[in-house]
Amino acid sequence: MKFLMLKEDGPTPSLTPDEMIETLLDETEVLKEQIARGEVDAIYKMVGRPGGALIVNAESHEALFRRLTELPEYALSMFEIELFPLSDLDKAIEDMERSLGSMAHHEQAAA
Repeated sequence: MKFLMLKEDGPTPSLTPDEMIETLLDETEVLKEQIARGEVDAIYKMVGRPGGALIVNAESHEALFRRLTELPEYALSMFEIELFPLSDLDKAIEDMERSLGSMAHHEQAAA
């Protein structure tokens, strides 16, 4: 399953600028590893907001949580996350066509 994860950074503990850079570099490395393993498809920085957007692959919400806890920043700062399950567009259109076709069939049968 694919999820859109929007992560907005909140207050961070009192880290020095060097510690903040090191944490950011460590997190970037973990995300690159997750991409290499196929656990994350893409990472984006949200312009004008602290945080980012990720397309994450996970077979369950537990696996999704595990991906999140692998990030070095997880234990160091406060952040807010919004998750949205994603569907393949072609599959969603097929499902909508099937549903609408079924609805039309029931309407004709009732008439």
